[in-house]
Amino acid sequence: MQVRAAHGARVFDRAVEIVPEALLAPGQAGRAALAALHATYVSNLKYAARRLALERMRALIEPLSERTVANCFLRSSRQAAQVLDDVAADNVLIQYDLFHMQIMEGNLAATIARLLPRIGHLQIADVPGRDEPGNGEINFDFLLRHIDALGYSGWVGCEYNPKGDTLEGLKWARPYLS
Repeated sequence: MQVRAAHGARVFDRAVEIVPEALLAPGQAGRAALAALHATYVSNLKYAARRLALERMRALIEPLSERTVANCFLRSSRQAAQVLDDVAADNVLIQYDLFHMQIMEGNLAATIARLLPRIGHLQIADVPGRDEPGNGEINFDFLLRHIDALGYSGWVGCEYNPKGDTLEGLKWARPYLS
């Protein structure tokens, strides 16, 4: 399993996403339960960071919206930043998914600017339908120019469901590919 995960990660920018599989059971959101989940997640990420560092790889953590993944553990950029502080490893970063972040927090431009040194990968889809950019409430023209101006040089992944034909659903990207 470790070999397959490392091989797959090499194909994608030498990074592997580590999502906490633990979901909060209804009524489990008490401080003690959250503290225990946090401690376990941090401990596991410290271990993963050490192992991945041997391969010169990174771990990515992704906060998710409860609207999409009910009872998920990692659900805000502030919580993700706290996890990074506690893990204290240079090769553990945030996978910042604009779809989830817009739903949970909004204020994408300022949050990306604040967290940019801690972001290892950006991922996009429009809100509310998780479809291609330009069909919802996020101003991608402004935001992608803003991200460029901040100096982000990493990948921007597209994780969306095209409203129609796949090729039609890629036309939004044409101005950004030159």
